[in-house]
Amino acid sequence: MEKTIKLSFAVLIALILLNAGCMASAYEASPASSADIVKPLVKNFVTYDETFKYDGIRETLAIEQLNDDTDKMGLLQADIPGPAYKYKVKFDCLHTGYGDRRGKYLGQAITGHEAIITVENYRIKSAIMDEYWDMMNEEVLFD
Repeated sequence: MEKTIKLSFAVLIALILLNAGCMASAYEASPASSADIVKPLVKNFVTYDETFKYDGIRETLAIEQLNDDTDKMGLLQADIPGPAYKYKVKFDCLHTGYGDRRGKYLGQAITGHEAIITVENYRIKSAIMDEYWDMMNEEVLFD
């Protein structure tokens, strides 16, 4: 009888410890990857860009990561100390044109835009829209 009680008690303790281990692992948050940090940075940059702010349609905003930080976009690891990412961002605007267009005559047509945004070491390195517009400097790349 005493042996049965000891065995039952040991099984009970083992079940409690097993359950506690499962519960602890269920509540452990996985550490955020650098991509989880960078994507909101890209979204914030685009939504505060003059083109999007003027008349961007928020529901059309789509952000796609083109690489992971292990790729380093073909660059040598030593060239970039932190993570490097490239994103494709697509969105529509209610009018044609780029930047702050207040006071300008605008064509009334929904206009799709596509930007390639490069992030290095958690900073926007370049942001080119439609291979024409420099989003960082708010100017045409070439005339």
